[in-house]
Amino acid sequence: MSDYVRTKAVRYLPTEQNIAGMDPKDLYGELEALIPARDYSQKSNYFEVTGTTERIYVDYVLKYSYGEECGDFGKVRKLTDRETGKYVAIFKTVFPDTEVDINNFRLVDYCYYNCCEPDDYFDESSDPFYEEV
Repeated sequence: MSDYVRTKAVRYLPTEQNIAGMDPKDLYGELEALIPARDYSQKSNYFEVTGTTERIYVDYVLKYSYGEECGDFGKVRKLTDRETGKYVAIFKTVFPDTEVDINNFRLVDYCYYNCCEPDDYFDESSDPFYEEV
């Protein structure tokens, strides 16, 4: 049954170098094969491949909730230098043989009704809250 899902995660957009040699038609599955298996009772601190309306990301989920009625929203920002250092090391476990691009990280916090893919939260300009009024 569908319901609201809220996720706060460090999001990484894999580079061409990270996905070199992968089948573009099964990119989701190939990325899933790279991430550690998790216990589905976990609600934080795990990797997940996230397909959105536009792209596929590797997320490190910091907080997850199901059934939290918070409406549809999304916030996104770049990581601080300190956060970047911490999460580059964590994401190197997924991409040990390639460079992890520090410019491809974002912190995302979003909620959506999970009967479809979530909106693509990555570009800072995609959040209307940050637009000039």
